Amino acid sequence: MQEDESKPNCHALLIGINLYQQLLPTGAYKDWSLKGCVRDVQEIKEYMEDILHVKHIQMLTASTPGEQSCLSADFIHPIEEPELWPTYANIISSLDYINSSAKPGDSVYIHFSGHGTSKDSTEPMMLVLFDRGSNRGLRYLQGSELTHLLSKMVDKKLTVTLVLDCCQSGGVMRNDSSIRFLEYDPLVDAAYPSSHEQYLNPTYRHIAASCDTLRNPSGYMIITAAGPHEKAQEHDFSKNKHNKQYHGVLSYFLLKAWKESGGPTVKQKLIYEYLSIRVRKTCQGQNPMCYGTNIRGFFGDVPTGINQTSILVVIKPDKNIQLEAGHIHGICDGDQFFLHPFGDSNSESGEPIIAKDMLVRNTAYTPILEEIPHSNPAQCPVS
Repeated sequence: MQEDESKPNCHALLIGINLYQQLLPTGAYKDWSLKGCVRDVQEIKEYMEDILHVKHIQMLTASTPGEQSCLSADFIHPIEEPELWPTYANIISSLDYINSSAKPGDSVYIHFSGHGTSKDSTEPMMLVLFDRGSNRGLRYLQGSELTHLLSKMVDKKLTVTLVLDCCQSGGVMRNDSSIRFLEYDPLVDAAYPSSHEQYLNPTYRHIAASCDTLRNPSGYMIITAAGPHEKAQEHDFSKNKHNKQYHGVLSYFLLKAWKESGGPTVKQKLIYEYLSIRVRKTCQGQNPMCYGTNIRGFFGDVPTGINQTSILVVIKPDKNIQLEAGHIHGICDGDQFFLHPFGDSNSESGEPIIAKDMLVRNTAYTPILEEIPHSNPAQCPVS
């Protein structure tokens, strides 16, 4: 079936890196491998293909061949074919291909699951990539380089979303194998000096000179797994000690939010609020961050009229339901709401909903809704 050239398309680049090895001064390779990064992007790809019918998907992964020892005398290669490895060259080539093949109005979704790093907690973030050509085993993708590549897409009128399921800075201690952060290695950085910043469009050059280009997006949106001084973690969600299924906490709840909400029909803002609550509940001290515009959908524009006034609510231990908004957002005592499941837009069309009108009590930053039936104790927004 021929593709409709007039209809906006979605282009995706999914990067998942489990296999990490770093050359030590002793000549041995230190294993810093993760467990859930490849699974993160594999499941996102499956959802995009089977449910969203996205046709333009590139996936670059580095899977471990098996259980790794802490130290190894030899460099180990991923099980994937070299053209599918998440190397610097392959990632840059994939981003350039997307920019050249996409047309104005198309959406671009980029997802990275792996280690992050930075020189210190005040320095810009870098993504840690697998690299077979380096004698260190690693290579960094600088924030300024990524800004340059994304700014070219914005210049072409593409709608860009970047999700980074990794730690942002060295403010966390790397003493837990479930944390997605690697200590900064100056030898890795020195081996590949960045040259992209000098080619930045003047419109974006001031962004590259800021503290962290990835926290100052212009024309696109970024979601990170945690705040600048927090841990981004992996977690076993399988509840089966004999068959553990690790995921990045951000990636897991992002995919869950898409599945529960219908994905393309929900604004990025509402998805972000939902996954933030779920992440905080699972991993105390990990708070996803959102930078840039978030009024669109993840895979293009949201249909007109959907989710115009949706607000997320949370059921508290005392069975009260709390709004994730308050007086400073314009909510007052006596305001009425309809309660409906997350992502359900039926209330927009006047169809039956699962709860009657709600009244706001004790309006503050997080007001409480009274007279809530508790037959469906799921998190859901109100309209």
